[in-house]
Amino acid sequence: MTSTYMNPFVNPKHRGVQLPKGKKDLIDVLRGNNQAKCEYCRAPADATRDGFPRDYRWCKACYRDLVVFAAGERLEVDFDLNDEAAVSKFHAETQRRQDDFMRQQIKERKGR
Repeated sequence: MTSTYMNPFVNPKHRGVQLPKGKKDLIDVLRGNNQAKCEYCRAPADATRDGFPRDYRWCKACYRDLVVFAAGERLEVDFDLNDEAAVSKFHAETQRRQDDFMRQQIKERKGR
């Protein structure tokens, strides 16, 4: 005897129509995308770093390159931090420099 009523028209072995493709049930959605790709080089993303289940967006090589980029960044804030337009411009410029750096690093890695 089961404690819950089961609709005879529902097959629990098939994914629901609202779930993303490749996800069988809600726990698969909550665990994240096991087949995630690096947002820079499209290699498989590293989901095992630090031993914590996180949804990482980078492979190991790109992560190391991002650490190098961050270590070399000199952040000189010469504007009012309450000025949303200036802060937004600063973030956009930093992101542009990071993207340029990553493109160059990936190009060098592929050339080896």
